[in-house]
Amino acid sequence: MHSLCHYIFRSSFRQRPVAARTLATRTLSALVAVCAFFGCDMQTAGTSVGTGNPTEIEVAFKNDSGSVSITGTMEVYAATQIPVPGFSPDPLIRVPVSGLSHATLQAEALAALPDSLWPATSVENGLYRFNVVVTGETEGSILKGFALRKDSGDFVLEPKYENTARHPGSAPVRGGMEPLVSIACTIDTAMLVSYYDDYLFLYGTGFKVKADAGSFVFPSIPKGEYDAFLLSLPGRGQGGIGVDDSLLVYGLSMGIAADKPNVLALTGVQATVPVPEPLKH
Repeated sequence: MHSLCHYIFRSSFRQRPVAARTLATRTLSALVAVCAFFGCDMQTAGTSVGTGNPTEIEVAFKNDSGSVSITGTMEVYAATQIPVPGFSPDPLIRVPVSGLSHATLQAEALAALPDSLWPATSVENGLYRFNVVVTGETEGSILKGFALRKDSGDFVLEPKYENTARHPGSAPVRGGMEPLVSIACTIDTAMLVSYYDDYLFLYGTGFKVKADAGSFVFPSIPKGEYDAFLLSLPGRGQGGIGVDDSLLVYGLSMGIAADKPNVLALTGVQATVPVPEPLKH
């Protein structure tokens, strides 16, 4: 049985005239009857009919044993945020958690952030995509597939978070809380430039690690398998990066996990990223 972390997305009720609400109720009842006849699923990710999308995320921490009280943080990162120094190592929002079994994220808090904090690749069609990372002393979780619709100030969920146990004004969503583990990786140093600083990182999280002679160790990360990427920066004493230069993000030959050898090879350029201001000459 997979461990679970229960998410509740609450919605704000939009007031309507009595006649309009009565008509909407009758229409909804008819739609329920039709769906029941054909066996279809009425769920819409992160929405409740007539109430709009959720404006609050309440995260209840759970594992196989049930509810878990943690001391740590719940953090939000843009989906394509690069946590390497000089890029964007800090979360968009950090919610401290001290001996609690839940934490709450408000849409208005994310909507208030300036667009300059969001990588352009995290924003599409008015949706600001983000991940939620929970880290306690012994357990944590990396959850992806969330988005903020900034113009209306509410959240949108991906279909994978749909759940049949719906409640008025909320949309239950489940994700895993896993023990924190160490993941060690190696890359043949012949593939690396000796005077560059090499980082393995996970997009849209705070997890990154600097190479030590081709060895990389994530000391404390939720158990699982992840797609990591490599970014190289000129090392200390090598000068800055030119204004017109760009940096390359490399893909790796396999996902990384704690329970297998992680002998990695570079598989080509995954992305070309602009140089952040702190790294320019």
